Amino acid sequence: MRKRRMALGLTQAEVAKRAGLTRSHYSKIERGKRDLNIDQIMNISKALDIPFDQSFFDMFRDKTEQKGVEKGDQHQAS
Repeated sequence: MRKRRMALGLTQAEVAKRAGLTRSHYSKIERGKRDLNIDQIMNISKALDIPFDQSFFDMFRDKTEQKGVEKGDQHQAS
């Protein structure tokens, strides 16, 4: 999400406002510190102008990769 937000030249506050979230909450989501519900995923997808299905896949992949790094897993997804 951060890469897309930066590519669009948006601040966290701007994306958060578009998605109906506080900047603090959005920041935690972007850093992987908060789980998302389906409505939040859809709203953030709209705010970042990306297809819902793509954003859902990317978030799942990113979260999986973060967990692998946290556990010291050196395997890469194929």
